[in-house]
Amino acid sequence: QQQRSSLHETSNGAMEQSRWQRRTEKRRQRTEELLNSIELQSEKLNNLKIPTLGIPQSSAIDWDEIDPELDPIRGGKLRQGSQRGLRKRAQVEAFHFVVSAILNAQSPSGVTIIDAGCGAGNLGVSLAGLSYSSSINIKVLAVDVNEHALARLSNRADAILSPEKLETFCADLANYDLILSKIPPNHSVIVVSLHACGAASDMAMNLAIRCNAPFILCPCCTAKSLTKRSPSNTEKRTTFDLSASFQRSGASADIEYPRSKWLMGKLHD
Repeated sequence: QQQRSSLHETSNGAMEQSRWQRRTEKRRQRTEELLNSIELQSEKLNNLKIPTLGIPQSSAIDWDEIDPELDPIRGGKLRQGSQRGLRKRAQVEAFHFVVSAILNAQSPSGVTIIDAGCGAGNLGVSLAGLSYSSSINIKVLAVDVNEHALARLSNRADAILSPEKLETFCADLANYDLILSKIPPNHSVIVVSLHACGAASDMAMNLAIRCNAPFILCPCCTAKSLTKRSPSNTEKRTTFDLSASFQRSGASADIEYPRSKWLMGKLHD
């Protein structure tokens, strides 16, 4: 099938851009102007010190030796040798590596790792059961709005992890205070979130900011964040149909884009 051209012929025979192409070109030009206006040599950025972590040459996790339920392939019932299963292992390895570095740097007496948007637990179960170089009391709080996913997580974890190591909690990620009420008073917090769709990753970030905690995020389906949550009750305007994917992934009222206030200011200049 021949691709439709974005050019059309005028009455005098000249070729002219379509309205869509002109609009796209205008957006592209505006983006270029915005990027060119960024002052990378500003004093604030020059004084910014960003710590770095060396990339490990090999994984600290021996998947053949640990309990099968901690393995996202065997415990998560993914096909052995599949690319998806290998990616899940690599993701767990990366999160475990960064969490270990945070624990070594902080050395708190106790830590709750909030797995925000935990799903069926391929990340949370692993982080709760894997070993760390420090002997810190670690607990994972697995939070998701999907009760069925949490039930699958519990069925997988109950045989190998005690409630002191992993607890599930059914809640909307936008309900920050309710989630943070589950944290023991003597615990520090680390927030992790793997593939929380759309604005759910931003909610995980907000959750960490609320308690001044480090966070590790790997976002997913970022285009869904452009959808704002629509209240299911137009009079009260407080309830949402969180069984719908676009509502769970949609941005709550406290989230605006772009997230950077500096960039927002540039866009409005």
